Amino acid sequence: MPAFLLGFYKQCSDEMVSCNSAKSKAARVLAGILVVTTLASLSMNQAIKVMDQSLEKVFVDRLQPAVDLVFLRENLYNRRLIVQGYLTDSSSILTDGVVKKFRY
Repeated sequence: MPAFLLGFYKQCSDEMVSCNSAKSKAARVLAGILVVTTLASLSMNQAIKVMDQSLEKVFVDRLQPAVDLVFLRENLYNRRLIVQGYLTDSSSILTDGVVKKFRY
């Protein structure tokens, strides 16, 4: 047992009245620490929920439209290549396979 606890127990056995006040003081300090820890935990949970909502809004507002624009740009580029290939190449055998691939 640590030396400071032995001293505490010896003091408590010598003076019962001061022992009770020391125990109640220690209990109040520990209860205060418990309350502060609980409040900090609840505050952090609320902050994490707000952060999660913010990230979700960024995804919906910024990233989702950007993905849609990239998809549209890619489809338009492929169609432009098909049209260019068809206009510059007289052989329709090569372009028929490409047109079937990109046709909806």
